[in-house]
Amino acid sequence: MKRTPLTSLNRLPAALMTLAMTAATAAAQSDLRPPKITQNPSSPKIWMFAVAILLLAAVIFASSLKPKRTHQD
Repeated sequence: MKRTPLTSLNRLPAALMTLAMTAATAAAQSDLRPPKITQNPSSPKIWMFAVAILLLAAVIFASSLKPKRTHQD
């Protein structure tokens, strides 16, 4: 049994079928809409400021540490 090599003409139906399936799923999803938001989302501002202050304190503390290396190293 001799097998024919896959040429571009043999691959064309498979490519068209793949394209048709992806286009069909995209067309089916075009009617979807996100839900309407009734309230604006609120962020925990106190926690954001607390984390920012802690990070700033950690950076200041780390930069104020004396280096343990001397000029002899």
